[in-house]
Amino acid sequence: MSQPMEQYHDPRRTAFLVHCMQNAIVKGEGPPYYLAPERERLVHNFARVLERTRSLGILVLHVVLERRVDDPDFLFPASDAPFSYPFAGPTLLPGTRSAAIVDEVHPRDDERVITKPRFGAFYGTPLEHVLRVHGIDTLLIGDMYADLGVEMTAREAWDRGFRVVVLSDCCGTLSPAAWERVMAELLPRFAQVRTSDQVLSLLAR
Repeated sequence: MSQPMEQYHDPRRTAFLVHCMQNAIVKGEGPPYYLAPERERLVHNFARVLERTRSLGILVLHVVLERRVDDPDFLFPASDAPFSYPFAGPTLLPGTRSAAIVDEVHPRDDERVITKPRFGAFYGTPLEHVLRVHGIDTLLIGDMYADLGVEMTAREAWDRGFRVVVLSDCCGTLSPAAWERVMAELLPRFAQVRTSDQVLSLLAR
């Protein structure tokens, strides 16, 4: 899809990826899990977009990150800035509260949950097949860590010919400087960066 969203937008060919909205990632280490003040706005925006996309009949897919202690897919090769909790350590294990999707955006019975082993939503998952079956060409996405899950998924989707629209006010990072760099420099190479209000107003036309 070479057209900007302002020129082409079809709810029937659009999917909203509710990406990694899990207790350990969104609400801190826990238990008990809590909603950090700086993330309350992001969760509120996610919930608002989810409600609106559901009302528009847009395909909603929940993507979760799960790991197993003995899973070679979740090894962390050496790097200059190693990942810390909640991505490493005894968390995000299947069936645990830490891996569960937060109550604010909990899936409906008719919404599919796709489990991924790494940060990108396509690697090792049936996501591409599901999107093709539903005739999807446009993905809406946000994440608490835009410089990890969103960026990697945007790259994977772009390589597969999908148009990616990043909801900037549904994205967080570890610092304001990182957010600015991701939104202004990195993601525009693989995606269109818009606010949720901009996107929802277009899709409602």
